[in-house]
Amino acid sequence: MIPEPQKRKLVELGFIVVVPNYRLGPGISLYEGPLQDAKDAYTWCQTKLSQLLPDGVSVDPTRMVAIGYSAGATLALMLVRNNPQHHPYFRKELTFS
Repeated sequence: MIPEPQKRKLVELGFIVVVPNYRLGPGISLYEGPLQDAKDAYTWCQTKLSQLLPDGVSVDPTRMVAIGYSAGATLALMLVRNNPQHHPYFRKELTFS
């Protein structure tokens, strides 16, 4: 869950904030549950979200970000890491110094 002050700041900066839920284990694997849910939410935002917004507000599917905390951050990273076609500028190799 993203804290309210951060959601407000993102909206203030012009972002459309979507906070999806995802299925939890142990009854389902990471790939079939939470990661698939994250992929589905990302695709939904690319293809359907604009239809629900007021006139004059739209989603640019080439300018989307995925963020999160704790498990949500892991899902955001895995979403792009396992699907680089979702983000053409993502580099497959990450280095930390």
